[in-house]
This record gives sequence, structure tokens and C-alpha cells, in this order.
Amino acid sequence: MTTHATRRWCDDREHPFVTYHPWLDRSYCRCGRRQEAGALPLDWQAKHETHHNCELAGPCRCYVQGKPVSS
Repeated sequence: MTTHATRRWCDDREHPFVTYHPWLDRSYCRCGRRQEAGALPLDWQAKHETHHNCELAGPCRCYVQGKPVSS
């Protein structure tokens, strides 16, 4: 079950794919309303907003081409 805030966040962004589950071979939006079979391209900006709490000034460099940058 998702919160109202999660559903609103997802609705405002037209349900971008932010998660891929390899065992089920499905891609999901944050609230789970939009699901598709396969590893579809993820929206990395939306994923960043959802799963990352970066406090760097300026553009975040934590993800490069969808992969975490090692420190």
C-alpha cells in the first residue's frame, strides 16, 4: 500500500519507471500503478528524487549512466 503523497508524486510525473525487479522481469513506477514486463529504461532523475538524499551543492554526481559512482 502506498501513501497519498507517493501516489501524488507519481501522478505529477506520469508514473516514471524507477525500479526494475530482475526475478520478476518487471519495471515499476514508484507507486506501483504502472508496471510493464521487461527491463525498461528507468527515469534516473525520478529515481534520484525517490531514492537518494544528496546534500551536495550544485548538480549531483552520485549517479553516472545509471550506476553509483564509487567514492
